[in-house]
Amino acid sequence: MARHIHERFVKSSCMDYILIEMVSLVTDTSANDEVAFHKLEQIGFRVGQKLCERYTSETPRFQKELDVVRYLCKDIWNLLFNRRINHLRSIKKKGVYVLQDNEFEWLRHVSSDSTENTRILAEKYLYFPCGIIKGIMDGLNFKCYVSAEILTPPTCTFTLKLASTNLE
Repeated sequence: MARHIHERFVKSSCMDYILIEMVSLVTDTSANDEVAFHKLEQIGFRVGQKLCERYTSETPRFQKELDVVRYLCKDIWNLLFNRRINHLRSIKKKGVYVLQDNEFEWLRHVSSDSTENTRILAEKYLYFPCGIIKGIMDGLNFKCYVSAEILTPPTCTFTLKLASTNLE
């Protein structure tokens, strides 16, 4: 058991450092923040598509949007973070889902200071996971727009707005 915990810690630390360096490199080499954020989302999108190809090849194709969102919250989140999402809710408008993670792993080292500057710095780290979600959903044939918001680090929400072409 102790070995498993140690291995998980090492894997998690490696991902933290990769994410920190990736965000730093992309923001430092981009013309402006908008370009950097787009690049980070595109990198995440490609990672999400590859994860989808690898881990859903044996999964039957989803017909309903709620089923694919539940799959994301349970199975994919467990694959990425070793646990399920804390809360899933749908907005009354069809096709909008809010996923809340109370301990989002990639924000756990961010200060819980509620200043605007801290929030802006922390938000840079959410474009990559937004891209991953978007890539996974795309790989499952559900087009969507994904945005994220930090409530109080490490708590954040991901809002998925599914394209109307997915809806029946």
